[in-house]
Amino acid sequence: MGPTGDNTDVHRPGALKQQNKRFKSGRHRSQHEIKRSTKGRVAEKKHARSLKRLNVTSKQDRLNTAIQIRKQKLQSNRQVRQTIGAIDGVPQIIVITFYI
Repeated sequence: MGPTGDNTDVHRPGALKQQNKRFKSGRHRSQHEIKRSTKGRVAEKKHARSLKRLNVTSKQDRLNTAIQIRKQKLQSNRQVRQTIGAIDGVPQIIVITFYI
C-alpha cells in the first residue's frame, strides 16, 4: 500500500462521455425556434383574395353551367339516335330468325 497523501495518479475524464438527450428534442420545432430562425423577417404577402375572386363562381352560375352541359349531352344523344337507321346515318341491321 503506498502513502496516502501522495496522489500521483489523477482521475481524468474519458473520451466517451455520456451525452444526455435534450428535453423533448426531435419533435416539431418550437415557436421560439421558428422565431429565432426567421429573425424578425416577415413573409411576403400574396394576393390570394384576387385569385379567389377570379376562380370563384356563384352557386347560380354553377347550376346554370351544369344544366347547359346536361342539355348539350341530351341533344347530342338525340342526334345520334335519330341518325341511326336514317338515309345518311349508320344503317340498322335487323336479323329475324325462325326456330321451329
